[in-house]
Formats: sequence, C-alpha cells, structure tokens
Amino acid sequence: MDPEPERPEFAEIALAKSKIKFLRDAKGAIALQVTSVGGASLLQIGVSLDGARLEFWPLRGMNMSPAPEAPMVPVILVSDREQLFGRACPKCKAYFRTANIAEVICCPYCSIRAPLIQFTTQNQLRFIDEVRKKYVEGFRGDKLEEIDLDAIAQALPDNRPSWAYSEELQQHCFDCENCGNRFDILGEYGCCPVCGKRNSLQVVMSYLNAAQAQFESANTAITDRQDREIEWEKMTKCISDFEAMARDIQKQLARLPLTPVRRKEVEQISFQRILKADELLREFFAIELLKGVADADREFANKMFNRRHILTHNGGRVDQEYLERTCDSGVRLNQKIVVRSREIARLIPLLKKAAINLFEGYESLTSV
Repeated sequence: MDPEPERPEFAEIALAKSKIKFLRDAKGAIALQVTSVGGASLLQIGVSLDGARLEFWPLRGMNMSPAPEAPMVPVILVSDREQLFGRACPKCKAYFRTANIAEVICCPYCSIRAPLIQFTTQNQLRFIDEVRKKYVEGFRGDKLEEIDLDAIAQALPDNRPSWAYSEELQQHCFDCENCGNRFDILGEYGCCPVCGKRNSLQVVMSYLNAAQAQFESANTAITDRQDREIEWEKMTKCISDFEAMARDIQKQLARLPLTPVRRKEVEQISFQRILKADELLREFFAIELLKGVADADREFANKMFNRRHILTHNGGRVDQEYLERTCDSGVRLNQKIVVRSREIARLIPLLKKAAINLFEGYESLTSV
C-alpha cells in the first residue's frame, strides 16, 4: 500500500459553524441550544465547571440519559473535515484518527485499551477548557448570548496534526473489515481503535492480490526473455511484504504473557528461515504457519525465501549458505539466480496461505 497523496490543509477540530446558544427565560433559567452545519461529525464531552473532570457523553438526542453529575456542562467536539477524530494514546503517546468512538477504545500501535476520554489530545483539551471558560462567563452574567466554537478552534495554536504535512507522508486510512470503522494511522500495521482487530492480514493480502494481478498482466504483456527475468526478480518483493506482516504478528505475540527467556526467543524468530519459523511457532504457540502446505511446496518456499535473500543482499549470486539451507541441486556456487514465471505463479498462493495461517493462529490466541 502506497502512502496516500498529500491532502489539502485540514484542522484537527474543523470549522463547522458550530455554536452553543444560551436561551434565558423570564425567570433567569438557562437552556442550551447547539447548532452545527457542514460535513463534520460531533463528539460530546462533559466537563465540570472547575475543569477538573471530563466524561464521555454519548449523543442521545434531546433527552440524554443517564443525566450527568452536576455541575457539568456539555462541550461539542467537532471532528476534522474528513469526519475523523484525532486521538493520542495515553501510554505510547502516538497519534491516530478514528471515525467511530466508544466508551473504551484501543490504541492501534501499542494495543492498550482505556476509556475514550484518556485519548483526548492536548489540542482538544485546550479547546474544551476554552469552551468551559465561556460557559462560566455565560453563567455569571447575562451578556454572553452564545459560544462560537469556530472562533475558539481558530485561535488554537496547535489545531493541526504534526504529520499533516511532511516530506514523506506515512499515514494510511483503513476501513476495518470486522466492524467497518474508518481509522487513520502512521505506518501500515495496527489494530482498529473500536473493535481491536488487527489489519495485518488486510494489508498483506492487498499487496499479494496486487502482485497476483501484476504477474498476470506482465506474463501476457512482456515477451522478451530478459525483460521477463527482470520482472520476475522484482516480483520476489512479495516475500518481503509477507515478512513485514509476519513481523507485525511477531511483535504482538511477544506482548503476550511470556517468560523473559521465551519472549526473547519469540523476538528472535527470523521469517527468512521460513521452515525454522514454522517449527518455532508450532512449538511456542501451536501456530501452524505452513498448515496444509505439501512437503514439496515447503521445500519450494524455503528455496524462494533464500533466493530473495541473496537477490537482495548478494547481487543474486549463489553463496555457500544458500546451498546449505536449500540443498538446491539446480544451481552452483556463484551462479546468478534466475527467477522463472512458473515460480512466481506458484509462490504467491503459498504466501497467501501462510499469511492466513499465521493470522488465524494469532487470533486463536487473542480472541475472547
């Protein structure tokens, strides 16, 4: 998945012509009226008048239940114009955005689960506090008729994510395949903030499906032998795509309750050595990386993973380590590796199967 193209300038708290109006009756009682237009989403936060307490108040229409503890007032937090709410992890401090919200959410990076309110960003906290001050001002006199939320947002010094503009944008948006939530993270791999499902398989399958389509197109369009060999060599990158996904799952496995010795062993698993990785995952977690893969295909996968290594690190020349790890009798020491179309056609389905096995094995350990 390539980084998304640079987006037009946007603010963490969008301008949506949002206002809170004070409606006073003849007896001096005050009612509040919230108005907002535009394409933004709204999140309601309860804040005590002294600013010491924050609560998440789900929007329930005019009759909100349960009633908030007094004295607290509602603050309408506006999303950015892409209808995503910025969040900051209370543990790892990393920033992400999410469309849906819940009382408890999950950090896409470190997987900690905590109440939604703990993920409020510093910029949002400043906004909430400024709105609170306006409430206090409005309650103390009769001159303030409304709170202009746009004006408060415009005055915030940090109302834009630090990564909104950078030389190399790294944020990626995903639609969770489990709950449908749209979320945006730095990098590629993470879990959905709402349901906690990781996107590891979703990401790698997008790469492998693209590789499959690219292969089918190139196999028809490219006829020159040398050009075909160059293309197939480049397409061994799909092994690196699989390894990236496998390392993501490896990190999550290392976060499970393990002894220090076992955790170190898990962290040292190398997916370049695919057969050994399969052996260790079965021993440590009963995860069968190569479940349903025939012996001949296991040997083939081992050969291709080792070929990818020497193509990347040894100029494609066979070395002694390759010969020892693969027992490949079809090549000699220092011979230049040539990748064939039939090998790519055989490799991609094997990678898909291994990715599914790994992900399902991981989920079997973590599902409630």
